[in-house]
Amino acid sequence: MTYPCCNISDRDHSPTSANGNEAQLRTIVDALPACISYVDADLRYRFVNRTYESWFHLDRRAIDGRYVWDVIGQAAYQKAKPYIERVFQEGIQVAFEMIIPYAQGSRHVSGTLIPDINGHSQVQGYYALIVDISDYKRTEMQLRRSEAALAKAQEIAQIGSWEFDVTTQTFDCSAEMFRLFGLDPSAPPPSLSQIAQFFPTDDWAQVQRAARQLMATGEPQPFAGHITLPNGESRYLEGSSEAFKDDQGAVVRLLGTAMDATEHKQRIDQLRLLESVILHANDAVLITAADPIDSPGPRIIYANPAFTKMTGYSSAEVIGQTPRILQGPKTSRLSLDRIRTALKTKRQIRIELLNYRKDGSEFWVEMELVPVTNATGQVTHFVAFQRDVSRRKRDEHKLKEQAKLIDIATDAFLVRDLNSQLLFWSRGAEQIYGWRAEEVLGQNVDRLLNPEPSPQVQTAWQTVLSQGEWQGELLKYTKASEMLTIESRWTLVRDPTGRPKAVLSVDTDITERKQLEAQFLRAQRLESLGTLASGIAHDLNNILTPILGIAQILPHKLPGAEPLTLELVDILAKSAKRGAALSKQILTFAQGSASDFTALNIRYLLAEVRRFTQQTFPKSIAIRVDVPSDLWMIMGDATHLYQVLMNLCVNARDAMPDGGVLSLTAQNLYLDESMANIKPHLGLNSGSYVVVEVADTGVGMPPELIDKIFDPFFTTKEPGLGTGLGLSTVAGIIQSHRGQLQVASQVNQGTRFTISLPAAQITSPLPEDAVTLLPGSGELILVVDDEPQIRYVTQALLESHNYRVLTACDGVEAIAVYQAHAADIDGVLMDMRMPNMSGAIALAELQQLNPQLKAVMTSGVVSVNELPNREGLTIHAFLPKPYDVEELLKALHTALHA
Repeated sequence: MTYPCCNISDRDHSPTSANGNEAQLRTIVDALPACISYVDADLRYRFVNRTYESWFHLDRRAIDGRYVWDVIGQAAYQKAKPYIERVFQEGIQVAFEMIIPYAQGSRHVSGTLIPDINGHSQVQGYYALIVDISDYKRTEMQLRRSEAALAKAQEIAQIGSWEFDVTTQTFDCSAEMFRLFGLDPSAPPPSLSQIAQFFPTDDWAQVQRAARQLMATGEPQPFAGHITLPNGESRYLEGSSEAFKDDQGAVVRLLGTAMDATEHKQRIDQLRLLESVILHANDAVLITAADPIDSPGPRIIYANPAFTKMTGYSSAEVIGQTPRILQGPKTSRLSLDRIRTALKTKRQIRIELLNYRKDGSEFWVEMELVPVTNATGQVTHFVAFQRDVSRRKRDEHKLKEQAKLIDIATDAFLVRDLNSQLLFWSRGAEQIYGWRAEEVLGQNVDRLLNPEPSPQVQTAWQTVLSQGEWQGELLKYTKASEMLTIESRWTLVRDPTGRPKAVLSVDTDITERKQLEAQFLRAQRLESLGTLASGIAHDLNNILTPILGIAQILPHKLPGAEPLTLELVDILAKSAKRGAALSKQILTFAQGSASDFTALNIRYLLAEVRRFTQQTFPKSIAIRVDVPSDLWMIMGDATHLYQVLMNLCVNARDAMPDGGVLSLTAQNLYLDESMANIKPHLGLNSGSYVVVEVADTGVGMPPELIDKIFDPFFTTKEPGLGTGLGLSTVAGIIQSHRGQLQVASQVNQGTRFTISLPAAQITSPLPEDAVTLLPGSGELILVVDDEPQIRYVTQALLESHNYRVLTACDGVEAIAVYQAHAADIDGVLMDMRMPNMSGAIALAELQQLNPQLKAVMTSGVVSVNELPNREGLTIHAFLPKPYDVEELLKALHTALHA
């Protein structure tokens, strides 16, 4: 169509070229429904057809010579501009499809621009063919929506559709059909041979027979068969098909649907299997309607053959009746009430019941009543499974008569059947476990005494069934949920034919005995820990002594040192003293040594705790301290109280793994008689107290744990992360200080420990003792220690304070050195524990040589109360390791002037 447009355009500009052909071509072009135009290189119109005129409501003479954007509008021109520029720049034909916002209204168009190239290969204009496809696009969109809705409906219903062209032998199917076969919907439709591979041979033969029948008769044909998906999964399909004929009556097209009926077929197969099981079951099965619950009660709608054999009633005789036809004068009213409650609450129940046969004879049944629900969860029926347990009940009666003989025993005697149902429960069992016999008989004893499955019970069952007896220890629970350690002896009971029928177990409560054994083992472990701790403390003190001494020498050796250096040296000294305090705690734990109570202000301990926690705790934990400046004094052991505070802070840190706030507060509290009576929960008598609180915002504790946290060896931490001695030790220390310790905690809210300590009767803070060094006067001191570092540092300390020093590495060398310098040695500093010869023996030997010899005994593990007391031995001062220069000089001064 563009070629004749080109001709018309050319001749439109050359009037002499007009002829009949041009008029014919113009007539044809005007008759076309597309917009056809010619635009020159200046983007001015030189030709438009009649459709163009109708689009823009302009006469072609009004369009001729005007710019493109004047006619179609600036917005439309901007949309078309890239394609127009491409025609002029590249000289190629350009096609496009878009929505163009013409001034007269937007249209969805399909267009082609063809360049007009002159003899010099220059583009002198272009031809435009524009077709309005808006209606087509709307129709196409509606069709797509319809197809999408159909596909979605098939997907929701899981029904696929297929079509077979008989003439072309081609197969087409919907996306859901692809999914039913496990295929990619974007893949080409499978061929018949490919489809056949999904079916087993017999099922595919059935499909082919249905197809031939459909072709022959033209009537709809159902089909069903198994298929195997590409992933190996087996599915079951059901469907139907119809035939479509041409005008001559020949079938030209087959159309059908298919659906995945796998689950439906499985349910059908299960129902058939269940029906077969019920028909051949030995237990009686009754099915009733769910309503009415009240009189006359649910009606029976099914009874299996076993019910007829058990009761004598045929199925026809009981259908339409209620189960009450089986009840009689001895049927338990309590049992019937329980059944009625289960019916009303739509709950499952297992119960034993005395029933009556058609001939009036009694029989016992174990019945399980199960509600049956529909797809909406509504109970529609009840199924009762009944087993004749008359023989078992007779055996139980005999066992009960025999059991009276063992009711006086304190052990628990239990008899259970092979399903763990309790047949006998002795008086001793009532006393041990807390349940009365009528509460537990008929229940599963394993679930009663072990809420969670127990591997030990399973082992006991396997052993007693295979070997006839079993003996061992089991953990069981009482009615009050208290866990007991039970020594249990099981014996298999057999019937007259030798077949197992029950298990007799005799249980002895050995909980208290096991606790005593555990306490004895813990005591042994603590004794071993004490021995180990003593050795650790000795070695630790030997390590800390030279560290502390060097830290005190360095400032004198570095007179021009920077303040930072001196501060680091001071930190080193304080750290060594802190280690000494830790060593003292270890010795206190190991030896139970007495605490040294002094007047102290706990404010300074809290400051030290804050400093330590800020340096070592995670940055995600904010530490807040609130202590008044006028806090009262207390009498206590600073080391032990520091241990208490650090233990509580570490527990608080562990309770805040994701961060939080650790609060340390202290306040003065005075309670008069009336206030002490008003607040008995504080556990405090009237008087003055210093109250310290350690609180966190951590995970908290449930109420059932709070009463246990102070028990020795109780811990909530994972194995290996806690000993369970922390809070027990804390409670012991606070008690030794005549104080009170209280705890409050809420899960996910945090925990608060409150310590109340009696205030000391001191009106003003004690003045700090001024550090007074007591240098020597040139005295000669014999230093005896097996640690060379201690000898070296002690010698340096003494020599820097006007003492002269001789050293020895053990007692043997000390005696030799003393004998060589006996006239000059004024005193001896002797380590208590050394190899070859102990310090006590060596000192005794020296004092035999010179009874006036002044002696200072030092030790890293022995306290002043544990110094040897032997004849011929005089100790003038005791110096515990590690010691600083003041303590060293003071001890020597005391000894030399004794």
